Amino acid sequence: MEITHKLTPTISILVVEQDDLSRTILATIIPKRFPHAIVYSAANCKAGLKLMKTHPPDIIISDNVISEMDDVRRADCIPSVKPETKLIVITADSERQIRMADTLSSITVDHYLFKPVNCPDLFVAIEQCIAKVAGGTA
Repeated sequence: MEITHKLTPTISILVVEQDDLSRTILATIIPKRFPHAIVYSAANCKAGLKLMKTHPPDIIISDNVISEMDDVRRADCIPSVKPETKLIVITADSERQIRMADTLSSITVDHYLFKPVNCPDLFVAIEQCIAKVAGGTA
């Protein structure tokens, strides 16, 4: 008798968040809701870019106040590492500021989440990104 296992593909998620507590919470709750996810975390943009190169993520969740490199320049690095990477940005900015930033960047932000982030919204954003990654859609 042959036993078949239905395997869920592994999804890699990179969390770039300067606040230690927020980063720890995100890196802890995401794998609880998405057990097939491998979560990497970085405290700053430089560490995040290094992790992107060694572990190209399917999804990046990033706080947009990291001061080392502005969001537009950081986001524009993503396509050179893994073009199909999905991006979730956590922000305290206004919708107007977001629209302005979108016009300056060549990369699409898949989801903006406004602070304070609630888990259901985060999980929906991740689920939608996973579906895009699995379906191979932009």
